[in-house]
Parts: sequence; structure tokens; C-alpha cells
Amino acid sequence: KNDYTIMLPVLDIRDLTLECINHLARQSKFDIIVIYDNGDHSEVKIDDPKIKFIKNKTAKGLSSLWNMCIRECPTEYVIIASWRPRPLKYHFELMDTKLSEGYAVVALCTMHFFAFSKHLTTIIGWFDEGFKKGQYEDSDYWNRMYVNDLGFYVSDELYEQPQVSMWRDGK
Repeated sequence: KNDYTIMLPVLDIRDLTLECINHLARQSKFDIIVIYDNGDHSEVKIDDPKIKFIKNKTAKGLSSLWNMCIRECPTEYVIIASWRPRPLKYHFELMDTKLSEGYAVVALCTMHFFAFSKHLTTIIGWFDEGFKKGQYEDSDYWNRMYVNDLGFYVSDELYEQPQVSMWRDGK
């Protein structure tokens, strides 16, 4: 079995984020590092040694944030999660199985929940930080894997919180 860290980049720490953190902690044995942009995590009442918080002071844009996740990840294997997917123990086992079979990336909720080895950056490079506003950074990533003849397992089999907004006041 490979050793993983779950990297959870979020805008700020609210009820939905806390729900996600608690769910991930219940469903996996891995450490969780929450990278947040706004607020102060000292107010968070989570007493779990698996969970660590890092304030994002530099990463701008999704590609930059994902690269920060890779740099801050203490293990060779990285799981990058968004706050909506709700993986079960089975999903973590499936990711490990598929990576052990030789897939370069395993994405069970497209790019909302995916895992890979940091070694992949030595083959296809880092996420292209030229994509400032979001969109196409994932297509660029898949294209570079294809050009390098790397297999990837992509599905949409993971449950996401439907119709939930992170905007204040539901707007």
C-alpha cells in the first residue's frame, strides 16, 4: 500500500468545509492538509492530529493552488480533493489499486478528487500556472499525459454534494 496525504484547498473554512474535513477523516486513515485562503483556522474545533491547516498566502489560480498542494504534501502520493466529493473507504482503496496497476492518475470525480505520485511532475511537469482563471488546466494536464503515453483512470463514480453553494447567503 502506498502512503498518501489528502490535500484539501478551500476558499475559507465554513460549515460545508468542516463537514467535508470530518467526512474525509472518518473515511480515510490518511493525514489531511487543508489549504485555505480566508479566515482563521484557530477558531475551528477539530481535535484530530491527522488534520493540519496551512494559510495560502501566495497561490493565485487553480493551477497554482494545485502546485502548492504538491509542494506542501509530505508524502510521495497526493490526493487532491475539493470540498464537494464524499469518498468512502472503498474509493481510497480503488485509487491505491489503480495507481499500483500503473495508472499515472486516478480521478474518481474528474478533477474534483484525484490522486497521483509526485514523480509524475518529473515526466509531464507541474500544472501550468498560465491558466489564471480556471478552465483548461485539466485538459492541458490530460493532453500531456496522453503525449507521454501515460494511462489515466477517470470516472465520475463519486458522490458530490448536489446544488450546494459556497457563496455567502446562498447567492
